[in-house]
Amino acid sequence: MLILCNGASASALTVQASFNDPLIEEAGQAFAGDAVKILESGQNVLQSMLSQSSAIDIYILNSSGQEYDSIFARRYMCDLSGNAAIAAFTGQLYPQIQEVVAQDGAIYGVPLALHPSEGMAYNRALLEQMNLALPATWEEYFQLLLDLPAILAGYDDVYAFEPYLTRDMVRGTLLRSFVGAYIDCVSQDGKEFRFDTEAFRTILHLFEQIDFSGLRIPEEGQSVLYEYDMANVLFAMESTSMQSGMETLLLRLEEGDSPIWPVSLEVAFVNPYSPNQEQAIAFLAEATAHIRDNTRVQMMPGENEPIPNANYQAALENYDQQIAEMEALLETAPDEEKRFVEEQLAAMREYRDDYARESQYNVTAEQIAQYRQTAQFLVAKRYIGIEDTNSYIQQIAQYLTGALSAEELIRALDTTVAMMVQENGG
Repeated sequence: MLILCNGASASALTVQASFNDPLIEEAGQAFAGDAVKILESGQNVLQSMLSQSSAIDIYILNSSGQEYDSIFARRYMCDLSGNAAIAAFTGQLYPQIQEVVAQDGAIYGVPLALHPSEGMAYNRALLEQMNLALPATWEEYFQLLLDLPAILAGYDDVYAFEPYLTRDMVRGTLLRSFVGAYIDCVSQDGKEFRFDTEAFRTILHLFEQIDFSGLRIPEEGQSVLYEYDMANVLFAMESTSMQSGMETLLLRLEEGDSPIWPVSLEVAFVNPYSPNQEQAIAFLAEATAHIRDNTRVQMMPGENEPIPNANYQAALENYDQQIAEMEALLETAPDEEKRFVEEQLAAMREYRDDYARESQYNVTAEQIAQYRQTAQFLVAKRYIGIEDTNSYIQQIAQYLTGALSAEELIRALDTTVAMMVQENGG
């Protein structure tokens, strides 16, 4: 628990946050109102709403969680539309994000952070160098992995995936990524949520045929490679939305579908039973001013200015000071040491030039443009439920160990879906 105070008041605000981010503390320190108390854990939010508890003024929940889904559906939130700052902020968000915090013209939440899905990435330059077509569907992707062992025979220094990953890690990540993407697709409006489909079965059977040993992926217990050049890696299992040199791999389930890039959001909203609603709304308006620059780029299509490196100038000055000291040392160095000092000085100047050229921005204009290409397929992930069930987790694990066949996995997953629907009264 953290308490931040500007003055004293009996009506101190209490914020219950599901995530820890300095922007909440910064907003509390800058807030021109009363004391702000921040709880990093606390009450069950839905239960508190049902009991009309006034103990918490502001809640912050992840948009993909069951609690947020239930509360947003029941509108256990104050309408924030009357606050000009919040309305202006919301109007700049991607429409797909607005749908998670607003409905029927009313604003109910303020997104404070965006978490991209842990998707895969690809190396466009290397694909082009190897004359390989970029896969557009999961079927094309797995077919490429099927063909890749023969192709890699002509490239001694190329890796299909990061070479520090083991075969079980790659195989498990690929399967979970595919099944997760399938769930994201069929859970959209107008889709039938089941696994017994031609599309799922076809792709799963392709997955079973991939020769992971031919992809130069070591087995558990074999030595792995930690020193390598990402320029020689075709696909990255661990990627970020603005990772330099790699681009997010967006795959359709079938031809004609649109790719889906799921993200989740940390959303703040005001308890409708709070006695301090006016101050709480003002606090959320203040919080919008403290949202990180990179988060604004992620959430707002109009934010396209490169993000400067705040430490850039200080780092250059530090390099310059070290260079000046080495130049002075060179003037007084004995002849037998001059060559060594000259080499060190040349290296330092090169480091300085590289830093000056590459580190002026934390996020460059090129990275933002690349992100915009991905973000056009952004979908704010909502609570589905199946991926959190023990049944689903066990079924995927059993399939990976060979305890379930493909057909048994399909039947088991559909049984889990049916039970989930029944429990939810569907």
